[in-house]
Amino acid sequence: MILRSLTLENIRSYQKQAIEFPAGSILLAGDIGAGKSTILLAIEFALFGATRAELPASLLLRHGEKEGTAELSFSVPGKEVTVRRSLRKGKHDISQEAGSIIINGIEQSGTAIELKAAILDILGYPKDLLAKAKNLIYRFTIYTPQEEMKRILLEPGEVRLGTLTKVFNTDKYKRIRDNAAIILRIIRDRKRTYEGMVADMEEKKQELFRQKEELLAVMERLACIAEEHRKAQDVLAEKRNALAEQEQGMERLRTARKEIELAEAELRSRLLQNSQGRRQHDALEQSIAITMKALSGKEEIDAAAVPQERAVLEKEITALEQQEQRWQKDLHQQQARFQMVQKGVSDIERLATCPTCKQEVPPEHKAALKKKEEMTIMMLRDAITKAQESAAAFGSRKTEAKASLEKLRAREVMARESILLRKQLEERTRELKEKQQELLEARKAIGAINIRKAELHTKLQGMKETEQLYIQAKEQAEAAVQSERLAAVKCEGMARTKEAGERHLAALAKEIGRKEKTKREIAALSGIEEWLTSYFLHLMYVMEKQVMASIHHEFSAYVEQWFGMMLEDESISVRLDSSFSPVIEQNGYETGFDNLSWGEKTSVALAYRLGLNKVINNLLGEVKTSELLILDEPTDGFSSEQIDRMREVLDELKTRQTILVSHDPKMESFVDHVIRIEKAGQLSRVL
Repeated sequence: MILRSLTLENIRSYQKQAIEFPAGSILLAGDIGAGKSTILLAIEFALFGATRAELPASLLLRHGEKEGTAELSFSVPGKEVTVRRSLRKGKHDISQEAGSIIINGIEQSGTAIELKAAILDILGYPKDLLAKAKNLIYRFTIYTPQEEMKRILLEPGEVRLGTLTKVFNTDKYKRIRDNAAIILRIIRDRKRTYEGMVADMEEKKQELFRQKEELLAVMERLACIAEEHRKAQDVLAEKRNALAEQEQGMERLRTARKEIELAEAELRSRLLQNSQGRRQHDALEQSIAITMKALSGKEEIDAAAVPQERAVLEKEITALEQQEQRWQKDLHQQQARFQMVQKGVSDIERLATCPTCKQEVPPEHKAALKKKEEMTIMMLRDAITKAQESAAAFGSRKTEAKASLEKLRAREVMARESILLRKQLEERTRELKEKQQELLEARKAIGAINIRKAELHTKLQGMKETEQLYIQAKEQAEAAVQSERLAAVKCEGMARTKEAGERHLAALAKEIGRKEKTKREIAALSGIEEWLTSYFLHLMYVMEKQVMASIHHEFSAYVEQWFGMMLEDESISVRLDSSFSPVIEQNGYETGFDNLSWGEKTSVALAYRLGLNKVINNLLGEVKTSELLILDEPTDGFSSEQIDRMREVLDELKTRQTILVSHDPKMESFVDHVIRIEKAGQLSRVL
C-alpha cells in the first residue's frame, strides 16, 4: 500500500488542505502542535472511519464548523483507490455521513460501515475486523500514536498478552476452545435429554409385543363376526326376495281393490248422470209442448215481405215530413211578412214628416200608401191560410203513415218470435232425441259396470291369503334387517378396534424407531464428546502454544535486533518473556522499564513496535500494507548518537514508503522528502 494524497476540509486545525505523498521516506516536519499528528489521524479516519474508543468524530471535526471531509488516495497492487468520508454536526452530536470510494475509476457510494468493509477487503485485512471497534492490525503495523506503544509496554502482562493474541489472531484458539466447551455442554445436555427419551424403550418394546398379541385376537374375533355378518346378509337377501314376491301379489290385490273402487265410483257417476238425464228429458218434453202451444196461436206472416213494406212506409214518412217542414217554413215566412206589413201600416198612420226630404206628408199620400199595404195584408192572409192548411194536411198523412209503420213493426216482431219458437222447437226436439240415446247408453254402461264389479269381487275372494302372507314376509324382512344391522354394528366396532390397534401398533413401532434412532444419536454424541475432550481441546491448546512459541521466538529476535541497532551498548539488552513483556538486562542484572532513561525507553518502545510490525506482516501474508510504515516521534528522547543510528534503521526497514513525524531538524537529512507544516492562529497549513 502506497499513499498518494490526502485532502482535508475542516478537520481539526486544517480548514482546507491538500497533501501529496511521494514514494520513499517522508518527514512531516514542524513544531509541536503544528498539526502533524492530525494528518496521521485523518489518514486512519479516511480508511476506517471514526470510532468512539480510539478516534471519535468529535476529535476530528474542526471547532465551529458543521461539516468536514477527508479524502485519501492510495494504491495497492492492481488498484488505484480514492476514499472519501464526511462528518456532520447535529443538534446533539457529530456523526459520520455516507461517503464514496473510487476503485480504478469506478465510483460507488456507501455508508460508513460499507466503506470500511470495502477497505478491509482491499487491504487484505481479516473480515472479522468489520465488527470490531479497534483497528489493532493497522495500529500495530502501520501507525501507532505517540506514547501508545510505551503504554502497552507498561500494561500488566495478561492485558498485553490478550491484546497481542487479538493482533496475531491466535485468540481464535481460545475462542475455538470456548466454543468447543459450549458444544460439549450442548452435547451433554442433549445426551441427557436423549437418555431421558430412551429410558422407557424396553417397556415400549414389551408393550409392542402385547399389542401385537391383542391385535391378533381382535383380528380372529373380527373374522368370526364378519362371518356372522355375511350370514345375516344372506338371510336378509333371502327375506327381501320373499318380500318382493309377496309385494307382487300385494300389488295385484291393491290393483283389484282399486279397480273395484273405480268401478263403484264410475257406477255412482253413471247413475247420477242417468238421473240427471231423465230429469233433462222430462224438461225437454215439457218445453216442446209449451213451444208448440205458443206456435198454434200465431198467425202466418210472410216474414220476407215485411222488410220491403217497412222500407216503403219509412220512405213515405220521410217525404211527408219534408213537405210538412217546407209548408211550416213557408207559414213562418208569411207570418213574419204579415207582421212587418201591419207595423208598416201603423207607421204610415203616425207619419207626419218624410224621413228623407224632411217635408210634411200630405193625407192623400198617406191614404194611398195605407191602401197599398192593406192589399198586401189581404194577400198575405190568403197565403198564410193556404200554408196552414197544407202543413196540416201533410201532418195528418204523416201520422197515418207512422201508425201503419208501427203496426207493420208489431207484425215483424211477431214474425221473428214465430221463427225463434220454431228454431227452439227444432233444437229441443233434437236434444230430446240425443238425451234418449244417452239414457239408453247409460243403462248399457251401468249393466257392464255391475258385471265388472261382480267379476272383481270374485277375483278378490281368491286373494284373501295374499295380504296375510305379505304381512308375514314384511315382518320377517324387518327382523332380518335388524339382525343384519346388529351384525354390521358389531363388525364395524370390531373393525374400528382393529384399526385403533393397528394405529397404536404403528405409533409404538414409530416411537421405538425414533428411540432407536435417538439411541444411535446418543452413541454418535458420545463419540463426538470423547473426541472433543480427549483430542480436539488438547490439540487446540498445543497448537496455540506452538504458534505462540514460534511468534514469541521470532518477535523476541526482532526486538533484540532493532534494539541493538538503536543502542550499541553491550551492557544493556532486551528480550521478551512468555507474556511478551520486555525483559531488560543491564550489566548482567534485570532492571525495570521505569529505570531506563527517556531515550532508552523510546528505543525499547520503537524496537518493540518495529518487531511487532515485522511479525504481523510475516504472519498475515495477505495483508497489503507491509510496504507502508508511519512512525510518530520515533526519536523522542534520543541522544545525538541514537538519532544518527536512525539512518541505519530506516535503511534496514526496506519499505517503499515511510512517513515519520518529528520536530527534530536532524531527521531531515535522513529522509527523501520533507513536508513542512506550520500553524498560525489555530490554522495549520503545508508550506
